Amino acid sequence: MEQEDRAKIDRCVDTMVPIINMESLWPQLFDNEIFNRDDVNVPKWQDKLDQAETKRDILRTIKTRGPRAYKNFLKCLRITHHEHLINILENPVSIFLNNTAISTASSTSTGFNNNIIIIDDPDDELVYNPAEAKEPLKIVVRKSREFLDSFGSEDHWPMKSKPRGLVLIITLINYIDADRDRSGGIVDHENLISLYTQMGLEVHERKDLTADEISDEAKKFSQLGKLRSVDCCFVVISGHGDSNENGESVIQGVDHTGVASTQHREITCNKIIDYFSAENCPNLAGKPKVFIFQACRGKNKQKALTYQGSRHTNDNLSLDPDIKQRDGNRIRVSGKSVRNYSDILVIHSTLPNYVSFRDSKYGSWFIQILCEVFMKRAYRCHVLELLQTVDKRLESLRTTDFHCQTAPIEIIGFHKKMYINPGLFE
Repeated sequence: MEQEDRAKIDRCVDTMVPIINMESLWPQLFDNEIFNRDDVNVPKWQDKLDQAETKRDILRTIKTRGPRAYKNFLKCLRITHHEHLINILENPVSIFLNNTAISTASSTSTGFNNNIIIIDDPDDELVYNPAEAKEPLKIVVRKSREFLDSFGSEDHWPMKSKPRGLVLIITLINYIDADRDRSGGIVDHENLISLYTQMGLEVHERKDLTADEISDEAKKFSQLGKLRSVDCCFVVISGHGDSNENGESVIQGVDHTGVASTQHREITCNKIIDYFSAENCPNLAGKPKVFIFQACRGKNKQKALTYQGSRHTNDNLSLDPDIKQRDGNRIRVSGKSVRNYSDILVIHSTLPNYVSFRDSKYGSWFIQILCEVFMKRAYRCHVLELLQTVDKRLESLRTTDFHCQTAPIEIIGFHKKMYINPGLFE
């Protein structure tokens, strides 16, 4: 590498570290032959890509990777939509990071104050606030330019099929008891259809089903032969819900009156997931399956609390999603041993025993946020990261009486990265 190019990295490394997405850049560093799998530092780095010191080590090591390394590094940045970092490297500039001006030029450079880059990508900015919405969210999915799952099957699921996957969307709006109608639910339903269609999935949608009909639809969907030829599956169900006498979360069909728990008028979320086990749904064995449940899980309301930070705590402390793990028995599918319950990711709109909030005009808080996060960031973030962002966005919302909600995530043998690569096909 030329000395001039080394100097560019040295000059900008501290600026790039807090804003570079190393997880998306990482596979490209191998594909473009900057690193190889035998590099001694790879095992140490790959599990800590989000840490500042790891990013700094990787950037500084690129300087030692030969005469073509800098040119290939710029190519990697371009592929992963880090064009703003290319500008920082190639031009002596000032940037604004968290409203603070940071000079990336050397102390001898002159005339750079007129060249200012705002590093936030406006297309990525999450601005929609369901608690204060004046109009429904408009779904416009940002499309991928490059596949982000080329690093290998050990770390990523392949996401290149057309359609990318199948999605079952069930939304319950009009209940037999008219007082229980979920006004605003139709907005959620239409937004979800638009979101998944634009991302390149085949949508199967139904509205206003009884509990038995939900069960039948989920089971029928899990047996579709087309699941064999796609790379993933989503199931999204929105409706009234509660917890039954066994503490299980249930979805209440439109025939449920809301008075008491009734076996044939509600269906447990676990039963829906069971339809997609490797034994019951071999066409999806070894493929990622994502379940999204928008429903109350009880009658309690979560209260937002305030506290005084101290010199030993972070004043901006946030609650991470409640992440659990559960593995099932092993079975054999197509001669390969797989776990019966694996490759499954589940997110609920609220905690067990708590309510989930919904706007009567524009839909539920959770679905609105989920749609915005996926449409703006699925082109560069993997699904678990997207769902964690959904909960992080949900964290800031409050009702007028200061109630809030948390979206817990359950990981069931879901150990690879799942990039949807919206709108991009082989």
